[in-house]
Order: sequence, then C-alpha cells, then structure tokens
Amino acid sequence: MAFGKYKKWLIVYFVIVALLIGLQFILMFTTTMNRVYKFMPFDNFFLNDALIMIFWVLAPIIGSVLGSYCSSFLLWGHTKLMRKKVLFGMGEERSKKNFKFTFSQLFFPALMAVNFTMVLWNNQYLQEIILITTALEDPEHALLAQVLMAGPLFVITIIISVVLFTPAYILVESGIVYTNKEKVMESHDTVEVKSVGNFYLNFLKGYAGIGVLINLYIFFADAINEALSSPSFGFGQLMGLVLWSILPFLVSFLMLPMVLILDKTYEKRIQKILNQASKLGILDKKIKIIID
Repeated sequence: MAFGKYKKWLIVYFVIVALLIGLQFILMFTTTMNRVYKFMPFDNFFLNDALIMIFWVLAPIIGSVLGSYCSSFLLWGHTKLMRKKVLFGMGEERSKKNFKFTFSQLFFPALMAVNFTMVLWNNQYLQEIILITTALEDPEHALLAQVLMAGPLFVITIIISVVLFTPAYILVESGIVYTNKEKVMESHDTVEVKSVGNFYLNFLKGYAGIGVLINLYIFFADAINEALSSPSFGFGQLMGLVLWSILPFLVSFLMLPMVLILDKTYEKRIQKILNQASKLGILDKKIKIIID
C-alpha cells in the first residue's frame, strides 16, 4: 500500500489527535474535576477522558477487522433473500488495483456513530451504569450528562458503525451485481442492474444522514435554550457548541485507520468474497453495467 496518497489525510489525522490530547492535558492542569465514570482507573476526570480518546483511535481498527468478517455473511443473506427474484453475476472485469478512497467512506460511518451516540446518551439505565455522580440526575444537568456520556459511548458506536460499513465497502469493490432483466423481459418494467454492496450502503447512508440531522437539531435546540437561561454561560460553553457542530467531521478523520486497513488488505479481501460468491454459484454469468 502506498501511504503517499494518504499523506495529507494522515497529517490532518495526527494534528487532530494531537490537539485532542493536548486539550486534555491543558484542562487537566487548569481545571479540577472529580471522577465521573464508574469503570475508569483514575480519580482525575481529564486523565480518564484522555484514556477514552486513546480508545477512540483504536475503535476504527477494531471495527474494520471485525467488519471484514461480515461481508461473506451479508452476501449469503442477500442471495437467500433475492435469488428467486434476480440474477447475480459480475458487473465488470476486475484487475489488480488500489483501493479507491473518498472522504464519504469516512463521513457516513462518522454520521452513524454520532447518531447512535445521541440516541443512547439519554438512556437513564446506561447513565446509571457509566456515570458515578448523582448530581447528573438533576434534570437541570441533563445536557451535561449527555456530553459526559458521549465520550465512552463513542468508543462503542464507532466500532459498530465501522463494522456495518466495512462489509458494504468490500461488496461494492468486489463488482458483484444483480439484475431483474430476466424477470421483466416480457413486461414493460425497467431493467435494473444494481451492486450488492450498494444495496446495503444506500440504506446505511440514508439512516445515518437523516438520523443525525434530527438528533443534532434536538441537541442544539436544548443547548441554546439552556445557554440563554444560564447566567454562567461563557466562552467555554460557546466553544463546546462549536466543537459539537463540527463533530461529524472530527470523527470522520479519527476513522482514517479503517481506510488504511481496507487498502492494505484490498486484494486478500476481494479474493475471499469472490471465492464465497463462487461457492454460492452466483458468478456464472457476466452482467453488463449498461444493458442495451
């Protein structure tokens, strides 16, 4: 794998990681805050938060490794669901090539991770498991509880979102497609050729995009209302809102290791999924992407 094509992305990645860790050390020496997480080893909140950020870095790696084992299962499930309705085959001849990277491959898993986090952080049962402070049970501190919950939840939701998106990316790269051509030959219906990977990918993107917009709107509406009614609202709170507004982009860059692993294991993954497709008997025909 040529890391050169990721040079600018790696620079941004390490800058963001360095800034996040540096911010934690600055806050650690300038602010006093007690432990708030039940399961963390340190009594200092900011040391625990720095440890959580290390797990943020590891989460995409864990998710991409786990997700790579799910592509065969998704292909098997798709063939069982659709085989009687469509014809499977190869959409195009493949040759050895590098993984095609686009920023959207990071952005949509990041949106899903943010969405899952914002869905879960209001759950009182999870708050009781994760948070140790009883002060956060006060309804007036509900917004603070959400922000504190986000740290450890992101470790889990990043892993989950990467596990969901990784097999879809693998299936897209494999070139396996399906068509309804034989089914509609004697009708006036439109002939369609679709990628098996895009079948999953479009669903995941739609859920991630719509869900996060709704949850971010609710969060910012609550945050602005609390800010307007709080006499203690200041620069720190304002910076917090700014950071939350760009959170999907920050999480996107933290997911860069997922793409590096996909690129490094490109040929091995593709060959594995094609072998699985052969065993399922769905590579017998060549299907043109554009049908005459």
